[in-house]
Amino acid sequence: MTFQSFPCGNCGADVVLVAEPGRTRLIEKDMEVPIPDDYELPTCLDCGETYMSPEYSKPLDKILRAKVRECKCNICLMSNRIDNFRENLPEEFREEFRKITDELRMELYDTSTDYDVLRSKIVGKWTSNVEIIDGERYEVSGKLMEE
Repeated sequence: MTFQSFPCGNCGADVVLVAEPGRTRLIEKDMEVPIPDDYELPTCLDCGETYMSPEYSKPLDKILRAKVRECKCNICLMSNRIDNFRENLPEEFREEFRKITDELRMELYDTSTDYDVLRSKIVGKWTSNVEIIDGERYEVSGKLMEE
């Protein structure tokens, strides 16, 4: 990637590539994941505004998604199960499953959430909306409940 400095849209100062500790990026609705300290992002030297173009955000999102996949906390484990299950669904059912899980995914980030109850809600909504796939009940329950 070749970067050319440009003026900040907020204050007019120079925007340059900056790598610094303590930055995070919001993914998965309210899940803040630490950005690697050495990852350079276009940042204003004066006001600190960060500019996320696809050129910088797509590789960063891959790095952050890998971090989430490696994490073993309940939030990440359940989020990964949901994503993996959706990816393995037949194409025609993915959007419907995404809608159902997006409604309930916010409950993942509530520290008082009972994960068994959340799994049951997802399974219940899914099986009531799409009960039969190719003549058989799809095994959503077992795949989301796997530890």
